[in-house]
Amino acid sequence: MTACAGLLAALLLAPGPASGSPLYWSDDQRLTETGAESLRPAIAAAPDGQLHVVWDDYRNLDHEIYYKNWTGSTWTIDDPITGG
Repeated sequence: MTACAGLLAALLLAPGPASGSPLYWSDDQRLTETGAESLRPAIAAAPDGQLHVVWDDYRNLDHEIYYKNWTGSTWTIDDPITGG
């Protein structure tokens, strides 16, 4: 996972298209697109395959911690979990 100004990106390990295919790394997937800094990402994998990501974000000129998760097919929207 990479963090920098206005960008949080991730690579996902996924099975190949055919049954029994080996795992492969996805292309970078952009997770944030703000003009603010997205810093200190942390990621956790759940037993059901979902990924959970939190990071520090400075959008709206205020520090907040944001959360999103990978449902297995898509990323959810950025969800602020602190009040600034």
